[in-house]
Amino acid sequence: MSNRAFLDFYDTLEKVPVNQLGAGSEYHFQQRGALYRTLGISPLVIQGHDVLEIGPGSGDNALHIASWQPKSLTLIDGSKASIKSITAKIAQGCYGDNAKVFYQDISKQALTDQYDVVLCEGLIPGQQEPSAFLQTVLASVKPGGVCVFTTVSATSYLAEICRRMVLPTVKRIIAEQQGSAQMLTQTLVQLFQPSFNSLKGMSRKPEDWVTDNIIHNWTERGLFSIEDALNCLPSEFSFLGSSPNFMQDWRWYKDSAGSNVKALLTSYHQWSGYLVDYRSSPQTAFPVDEGRELERLSQQAMILHDKYRNNTCGNSEDLTVLTEFFSVLKCIAKSIATILPATSQAIDDFIAGFELLQQGDLAADFKSFHQWFGRGQQYLSVIRDR
Repeated sequence: MSNRAFLDFYDTLEKVPVNQLGAGSEYHFQQRGALYRTLGISPLVIQGHDVLEIGPGSGDNALHIASWQPKSLTLIDGSKASIKSITAKIAQGCYGDNAKVFYQDISKQALTDQYDVVLCEGLIPGQQEPSAFLQTVLASVKPGGVCVFTTVSATSYLAEICRRMVLPTVKRIIAEQQGSAQMLTQTLVQLFQPSFNSLKGMSRKPEDWVTDNIIHNWTERGLFSIEDALNCLPSEFSFLGSSPNFMQDWRWYKDSAGSNVKALLTSYHQWSGYLVDYRSSPQTAFPVDEGRELERLSQQAMILHDKYRNNTCGNSEDLTVLTEFFSVLKCIAKSIATILPATSQAIDDFIAGFELLQQGDLAADFKSFHQWFGRGQQYLSVIRDR
């Protein structure tokens, strides 16, 4: 595993694999604007204020922030490829005249300045100490300022855990066919092309997605859920918004002074089970006990995934671990069959497709599994009250 989350892997690449399709287009800006509205952030929150983005990657999403005319835009990243990409954009005037970029790994070197708005996407899950990393991020928020960051739960990531399980098998098949290592990315793109075709909102190149989500070996510490984040949220912060937006707070406004974290946690426990499938349109709360069991089983699947991927059992395709993994998936499929039948069927189709893949069929039909994606990362926005 990497000693520096994301950065060691990204430094082996010519460019960071997070480039956005159509970056800077009207559609891209509409996507980002809709996200920020859900999080309670309007253009006036950005306009005329000091904004920091930690881990901006390619810098594509910062184009949208720059369009809202911040007083200053500071971009900090510890990836050399990221710095190169952003420096080029600054030289081209893509962010206006008030942007600057710094090469810094904030897990090793804390921030010294504070900002009105702090953005940190896709970075905290995967850190060696995510709670401590979040504290570092929040410390850079001015009193009265806002922070946006992302979380990942085992439930929300279960579909990708399944996709990541195919990597050792695909590597073996390519080796047996005496193919080159360069074939790996393209073979995986072809295998998952039906998955990409099913996503109307696909915002990354398939090659980038495969590199970052399948080949990148980062998930041993890849979880940091909304519950984890709220449990370590400093007392001076309160919840503002989330995506998906599941918050229900029926307290009378005259009785609702103080932290709203408890109310958010209650809502989270009632709806978190639906994170397993982005296609779900929840109408009624997920039974809390069943949601907790789904998260437990998903965490177990991830542990088995790590053993399988990291070859801790002495064989990259240890059949015992794989059998255990499928057993856990079958328990999950059975437990959600009534509430989420399409997800349950997708799991069954994944297991059947994987068995064909193991036999050397790189064109294995995974059927409805290709339409299943979890809700991946969730967004939270918080306010520093004092």
